[in-house]
Amino acid sequence: MLLEELGLPLALTGVETDAVLDAMYRDKKADDESINFVLLERLGEPRTGCDVEPSRLRGVVEMLAGGGNGRGG
Repeated sequence: MLLEELGLPLALTGVETDAVLDAMYRDKKADDESINFVLLERLGEPRTGCDVEPSRLRGVVEMLAGGGNGRGG
């Protein structure tokens, strides 16, 4: 995995899910209902204003805080 090859972290350590989500919702890109992400369609092709369902966002943060790698482990 690219992140591993670059020596970058694959998990959130020492953080609580609610604290991470609270900080994300206070970000300037967030509105009253969602956080506006910039996602890539393809390398070099960003798509702005992408909403991610709160339950999905929470699930990803929980997975990362638990040390999961998104590949079933």
